[in-house]
Amino acid sequence: MEQYFQCLRQSPLFAPIRPSTMLFEPLEKLPEITEINNLLQITQIKFVPQAPKSCAFEDGYEPRIFLRGEVQTREQNWHDFFNALVWHRFPKTKRIINRLHYDLQKNKFPDKQRGPAENMLTIFDEHGVIAVSANSTLLDLIRQRRWRELFWERREQTRAELSFIIFGHGLYEKSLKPYIGLSAHSLLIHHADLTIVDDLAMQFFLSKTNLSTKDLVPIPILGYPGWWPHQDENFYTNNQYYRGPKLD
Repeated sequence: MEQYFQCLRQSPLFAPIRPSTMLFEPLEKLPEITEINNLLQITQIKFVPQAPKSCAFEDGYEPRIFLRGEVQTREQNWHDFFNALVWHRFPKTKRIINRLHYDLQKNKFPDKQRGPAENMLTIFDEHGVIAVSANSTLLDLIRQRRWRELFWERREQTRAELSFIIFGHGLYEKSLKPYIGLSAHSLLIHHADLTIVDDLAMQFFLSKTNLSTKDLVPIPILGYPGWWPHQDENFYTNNQYYRGPKLD
């Protein structure tokens, strides 16, 4: 368990939520729900124990957040702890994702089958990364899956001008034990100001219609400079991890 807490304190993958994590220091065990509420204090959001399943629409996970501000949370659970930290770090984006989920589910209730928009929202919520850069060339390299050029040939430029900000709480959980193959689904945002990432991501969701997984770009995030040990030139020749664009 201690190695996981060290990851939270030291690994660059956890940098976006580190200010929120530090509220729980000294962190020696996962906090209880009452402690999460007391320390995070997110406006109009309260973390509550997971309830038995209900057939009522208003008791569903997303409707309950939208209608009552209650986020069902499992005690002593890494996945749900990271969800709480992301709520604290990116409240605007989390709220708009929840609102969109609520509207989509309400319009088709009682049908629970997910459509393209719900799939996209869920994938980003669980495994999303926000890739931010004022350099459109670097963002184009992501779109084109030109990983070797992005991560190796333009290594210093990528480090200086492109930021990967992990959003997905499921991705944070996986990052406790990173492995080659760990990938994210990214929003690409052309902007220079990292201090307003939450606003920028929120605006993306507000401005988009007909959301689908095509709005997200898969990224082998451990290629980012410094996110994996021993990133020599040979590291970027693994074609199973650094996959190129799909052929038509």
